[in-house]
Amino acid sequence: RDVPVEVASRSPAMRARRDQNKEPLGLTTELAFYGGEAVVKVTKVASISRAERAGLVPGLLILTAHEQPGGKPEVLRDIDRSATGTLKLRIVDPRTRKERVVEMR
Repeated sequence: RDVPVEVASRSPAMRARRDQNKEPLGLTTELAFYGGEAVVKVTKVASISRAERAGLVPGLLILTAHEQPGGKPEVLRDIDRSATGTLKLRIVDPRTRKERVVEMR
């Protein structure tokens, strides 16, 4: 029996196809500052999204994504697009200053 197999590639076309199939984060964000550093502030979380399943809520600040400073919403988007599997975010609640790491699948 013939079985079709798609061979993985690092070509831009293959990455674009993979990104189209990846579920969006489900976040609306804006640039913010925390401790003198540029961070990404969560302003809205879509229902039934990766962000909601990870426990993100408006007001939280994203300090790093995959241990890289996020700094700008566009940087977070690019890190998510290049990530394979789980996206690891270090977040902080600015009201309590409590930091934690969440994993978005």
